[in-house]
Amino acid sequence: MCESLTLFDSWGDGNNGTGSISNTSGEVLHNVTNFTGSELISGPWCLENGLYLFDHILDAFPGEFTFSIEAVDGSEVLAAGGADDLPASILIGEAVPGCTDNT
Repeated sequence: MCESLTLFDSWGDGNNGTGSISNTSGEVLHNVTNFTGSELISGPWCLENGLYLFDHILDAFPGEFTFSIEAVDGSEVLAAGGADDLPASILIGEAVPGCTDNT
């Protein structure tokens, strides 16, 4: 599945933080840079089915920061905002029963 990541700054003055999307082994697959203005669209990236982690080191104004991850068809995969929502887990594809629960 291919996804794009959009970072938003509600004040419109950009964000000096940096981030990444990594797999569960900690391997960084994509880096996300700082940006100016009100938004940055990064991607699309095609990821195999699995669990991924999006993390972003926020600048001095974390209340201005939100993000969304969308599939290339425009459907929302994940949306959140602020420091309390990071790091965020992203599940691509179907969960495998028994891997994370007792079933």
